[in-house]
Amino acid sequence: MLFNLNFFPIPMKTLSIQSLAVIVMTLALFSCGGAIKKNPYLGRIPSVEKKYHGQIIELVEGIERSGDIANSLAYMNEFDRIEYEWENAINQEVRITNLSKAIPVEYPGPLPVRIPEAIIEHVSRGNLVLRFNIEAMDTIEDSRSLRMVFEALDKEGNPLNKTISVANNFDQKRLLPGNEWSLTGIWETEAIINLEDLDQIRVIRLEGMP
Repeated sequence: MLFNLNFFPIPMKTLSIQSLAVIVMTLALFSCGGAIKKNPYLGRIPSVEKKYHGQIIELVEGIERSGDIANSLAYMNEFDRIEYEWENAINQEVRITNLSKAIPVEYPGPLPVRIPEAIIEHVSRGNLVLRFNIEAMDTIEDSRSLRMVFEALDKEGNPLNKTISVANNFDQKRLLPGNEWSLTGIWETEAIINLEDLDQIRVIRLEGMP
Protein backbone atom coordinates (compact mmCIF):
# COMPACT_ATOMS: atom_id res chain seq x y z
CA MET A 1 0.00 0.00 0.00
CA LEU A 2 1.28 3.47 -0.93
CA PHE A 3 0.75 6.25 1.61
CA ASN A 4 -0.06 9.81 0.55
CA LEU A 5 2.02 11.89 2.93
CA ASN A 6 0.42 15.04 1.46
CA PHE A 7 -2.51 14.11 3.72
CA PHE A 8 -0.67 15.64 6.67
CA PRO A 9 -1.05 19.42 7.13
CA ILE A 10 2.46 19.68 8.59
CA PRO A 11 5.09 20.58 5.97
CA MET A 12 7.36 17.61 5.37
CA LYS A 13 10.43 19.79 5.93
CA THR A 14 9.46 20.32 9.57
CA LEU A 15 8.98 16.63 10.35
CA SER A 16 11.79 14.96 12.29
CA ILE A 17 12.82 11.43 11.40
CA GLN A 18 11.29 10.20 14.66
CA SER A 19 7.97 11.93 13.92
CA LEU A 20 7.91 10.52 10.42
CA ALA A 21 8.56 7.03 11.79
CA VAL A 22 5.59 7.38 14.16
CA ILE A 23 3.35 8.50 11.28
CA VAL A 24 4.41 5.64 9.01
CA MET A 25 3.98 3.10 11.83
CA THR A 26 0.49 4.44 12.55
CA LEU A 27 -0.52 4.27 8.88
CA ALA A 28 0.81 0.73 8.63
CA LEU A 29 -1.21 -0.37 11.65
CA PHE A 30 -4.43 1.08 10.27
CA SER A 31 -3.83 -0.37 6.80
CA CYS A 32 -3.32 -3.99 7.81
CA GLY A 33 -6.83 -4.91 8.87
CA GLY A 34 -8.54 -4.97 12.24
CA ALA A 35 -9.87 -2.03 14.21
CA ILE A 36 -7.32 -0.09 16.21
CA LYS A 37 -8.75 1.16 19.50
CA LYS A 38 -7.15 3.66 21.85
CA ASN A 39 -7.56 2.80 25.52
CA PRO A 40 -7.24 5.62 28.11
CA TYR A 41 -4.63 3.65 30.09
CA LEU A 42 -2.87 1.54 27.45
CA GLY A 43 -3.30 3.50 24.23
CA ARG A 44 -3.20 1.25 21.15
CA ILE A 45 -1.07 -1.44 22.81
CA PRO A 46 -3.88 -4.05 23.18
CA SER A 47 -4.95 -3.57 19.55
CA VAL A 48 -1.39 -3.88 18.27
CA GLU A 49 -0.83 -7.00 20.40
CA LYS A 50 -4.07 -8.47 19.03
CA LYS A 51 -3.11 -7.70 15.43
CA TYR A 52 0.23 -9.53 15.48
CA HIS A 53 -1.01 -12.35 17.72
CA GLY A 54 -3.74 -12.91 15.12
CA GLN A 55 -1.16 -13.04 12.33
CA ILE A 56 0.82 -15.71 14.20
CA ILE A 57 -2.33 -17.76 14.79
CA GLU A 58 -3.28 -17.50 11.11
CA LEU A 59 0.20 -18.60 10.05
CA VAL A 60 0.22 -21.61 12.38
CA GLU A 61 -3.28 -22.66 11.33
CA GLY A 62 -2.29 -22.30 7.67
CA ILE A 63 0.68 -24.59 8.17
CA GLU A 64 -1.48 -27.16 9.96
CA ARG A 65 -4.12 -27.09 7.20
CA SER A 66 -1.63 -27.38 4.34
CA GLY A 67 0.67 -29.95 5.91
CA ASP A 68 3.37 -28.46 3.68
CA ILE A 69 6.49 -29.52 5.55
CA ALA A 70 8.62 -28.87 2.43
CA ASN A 71 8.16 -25.13 2.88
CA SER A 72 8.90 -25.20 6.61
CA LEU A 73 11.87 -22.85 6.19
CA ALA A 74 9.70 -20.26 4.45
CA TYR A 75 7.13 -20.55 7.24
CA MET A 76 9.82 -20.12 9.87
CA ASN A 77 11.11 -17.00 8.11
CA GLU A 78 7.58 -15.58 7.99
CA PHE A 79 7.12 -16.41 11.68
CA ASP A 80 10.36 -14.59 12.53
CA ARG A 81 9.31 -11.59 10.41
CA ILE A 82 5.98 -11.25 12.20
CA GLU A 83 7.59 -11.57 15.64
CA TYR A 84 10.20 -8.94 14.72
CA GLU A 85 7.55 -6.50 13.51
CA TRP A 86 5.40 -7.29 16.56
CA GLU A 87 8.17 -6.44 18.99
CA ASN A 88 9.08 -3.23 17.15
CA ALA A 89 5.44 -2.13 16.95
CA ILE A 90 4.88 -2.66 20.69
CA ASN A 91 8.12 -0.87 21.55
CA GLN A 92 7.02 2.05 19.37
CA GLU A 93 3.64 2.24 21.12
CA VAL A 94 5.34 2.17 24.53
CA ARG A 95 7.50 5.13 23.49
CA ILE A 96 4.60 7.28 22.32
CA THR A 97 1.97 6.30 24.93
CA ASN A 98 1.54 7.91 28.35
CA LEU A 99 1.43 4.87 30.63
CA SER A 100 1.58 6.82 33.89
CA LYS A 101 -2.18 7.06 34.44
CA ALA A 102 -3.24 5.01 37.46
CA ILE A 103 -5.92 2.36 36.88
CA PRO A 104 -8.68 2.44 39.53
CA VAL A 105 -9.18 -0.73 41.55
CA GLU A 106 -12.48 -2.05 42.87
CA TYR A 107 -12.23 -4.49 45.75
CA PRO A 108 -14.67 -6.30 48.04
CA GLY A 109 -14.91 -5.12 51.62
CA PRO A 110 -14.12 -5.31 54.32
CA LEU A 111 -10.48 -6.20 53.69
CA PRO A 112 -7.47 -5.72 55.98
CA VAL A 113 -5.91 -3.59 53.21
CA ARG A 114 -6.76 -0.61 51.03
CA ILE A 115 -6.00 -0.95 47.31
CA PRO A 116 -6.62 2.43 45.66
CA GLU A 117 -4.92 1.92 42.30
CA ALA A 118 -2.71 -0.05 39.98
CA ILE A 119 0.28 1.39 38.13
CA ILE A 120 1.67 0.11 34.84
CA GLU A 121 5.33 -0.67 35.54
CA HIS A 122 6.49 -2.29 32.31
CA VAL A 123 5.14 -3.23 28.89
CA SER A 124 6.81 -5.31 26.22
CA ARG A 125 5.61 -7.78 23.64
CA GLY A 126 3.50 -10.36 25.47
CA ASN A 127 4.13 -8.89 28.90
CA LEU A 128 2.40 -6.19 30.96
CA VAL A 129 3.50 -5.71 34.58
CA LEU A 130 1.20 -4.04 37.12
CA ARG A 131 2.08 -2.67 40.55
CA PHE A 132 -0.77 -2.55 43.05
CA ASN A 133 -0.19 0.03 45.77
CA ILE A 134 -1.44 -1.38 49.07
CA GLU A 135 -2.01 0.16 52.50
CA ALA A 136 -2.43 -2.10 55.52
CA MET A 137 -5.53 -1.39 57.59
CA ASP A 138 -4.83 -4.16 60.15
CA THR A 139 -1.66 -5.89 61.30
CA ILE A 140 -0.40 -8.43 58.76
CA GLU A 141 2.20 -10.75 60.25
CA ASP A 142 3.79 -11.94 56.99
CA SER A 143 3.16 -10.01 53.77
CA ARG A 144 4.90 -12.75 51.77
CA SER A 145 1.87 -15.01 52.18
CA LEU A 146 -0.53 -12.58 50.47
CA ARG A 147 -1.87 -13.37 47.01
CA MET A 148 -4.40 -11.21 45.23
CA VAL A 149 -6.55 -12.57 42.42
CA PHE A 150 -7.76 -9.85 40.04
CA GLU A 151 -9.37 -9.25 36.64
CA ALA A 152 -10.03 -6.40 34.22
CA LEU A 153 -13.46 -4.80 33.75
CA ASP A 154 -14.99 -2.66 31.02
CA LYS A 155 -17.07 0.51 31.59
CA GLU A 156 -20.19 -1.53 32.27
CA GLY A 157 -18.40 -3.57 34.92
CA ASN A 158 -18.22 -6.69 32.76
CA PRO A 159 -15.14 -8.92 33.13
CA LEU A 160 -12.80 -8.91 30.14
CA ASN A 161 -12.04 -12.35 28.77
CA LYS A 162 -8.95 -14.22 30.01
CA THR A 163 -7.74 -11.36 32.24
CA ILE A 164 -7.87 -13.18 35.59
CA SER A 165 -4.38 -13.15 37.09
CA VAL A 166 -2.54 -13.19 40.42
CA ALA A 167 -0.47 -10.50 42.14
CA ASN A 168 1.97 -11.24 44.95
CA ASN A 169 5.06 -10.02 46.79
CA PHE A 170 7.87 -12.20 48.08
CA ASP A 171 9.24 -9.69 50.61
CA GLN A 172 8.75 -11.09 54.08
CA LYS A 173 7.76 -8.35 56.49
CA ARG A 174 5.32 -7.58 59.27
CA LEU A 175 2.92 -4.81 58.33
CA LEU A 176 1.26 -2.50 60.80
CA PRO A 177 -1.83 -0.38 60.11
CA GLY A 178 -0.83 2.50 57.83
CA ASN A 179 2.20 0.70 56.36
CA GLU A 180 2.40 0.75 52.56
CA TRP A 181 3.84 -1.80 50.18
CA SER A 182 2.95 -3.27 46.80
CA LEU A 183 1.92 -6.43 45.00
CA THR A 184 3.05 -7.21 41.45
CA GLY A 185 0.83 -8.83 38.83
CA ILE A 186 1.37 -9.75 35.20
CA TRP A 187 -0.86 -9.94 32.14
CA GLU A 188 0.48 -11.87 29.15
CA THR A 189 -0.64 -11.91 25.51
CA GLU A 190 -3.85 -13.89 26.06
CA ALA A 191 -5.01 -11.17 28.44
CA ILE A 192 -3.45 -8.13 26.75
CA ILE A 193 -5.35 -8.70 23.50
CA ASN A 194 -8.60 -8.40 25.49
CA LEU A 195 -7.72 -5.10 27.22
CA GLU A 196 -8.94 -2.69 24.52
CA ASP A 197 -11.93 -1.79 26.71
CA LEU A 198 -10.10 -1.77 30.07
CA ASP A 199 -11.78 0.68 32.46
CA GLN A 200 -10.83 -0.61 35.91
CA ILE A 201 -9.50 -3.62 37.78
CA ARG A 202 -11.51 -5.72 40.21
CA VAL A 203 -10.01 -7.69 43.07
CA ILE A 204 -11.74 -11.06 43.14
CA ARG A 205 -10.22 -12.21 46.41
CA LEU A 206 -7.25 -11.79 48.72
CA GLU A 207 -5.58 -15.03 49.77
CA GLY A 208 -3.10 -15.83 52.51
CA MET A 209 -4.82 -13.98 55.33
CA PRO A 210 -5.27 -15.74 58.72
